[in-house]
Amino acid sequence: MILVAYTAFSLPPAHFKRPPFSIRTVEVEGEVTKILFEGRLITSNSNYQRDEEFLTGLDCTLQWNEGLNTDKSQMVEVKKGNLLNRIEFADFQPGDVVALA
Repeated sequence: MILVAYTAFSLPPAHFKRPPFSIRTVEVEGEVTKILFEGRLITSNSNYQRDEEFLTGLDCTLQWNEGLNTDKSQMVEVKKGNLLNRIEFADFQPGDVVALA
């Protein structure tokens, strides 16, 4: 199993685009046959109000998919080779997580 999480404590700047700010390709031996799960936090700043007494957070929605074939992933592309498989991060943003097997 391979688990990749992209943690961040703030949103990237507006000019944040891929490439060159992408996650490097990962090469693995053996077969990568399925996506166990992939999740994305989508934040909305519209209702955020700072409170001097309490710790408050952003409104978030979780987008979650389980048990996908590798060709159905929205976040990664798996390219099969003779000895190594390449995992390329197509649309992997702060707050995303993916597990492959």
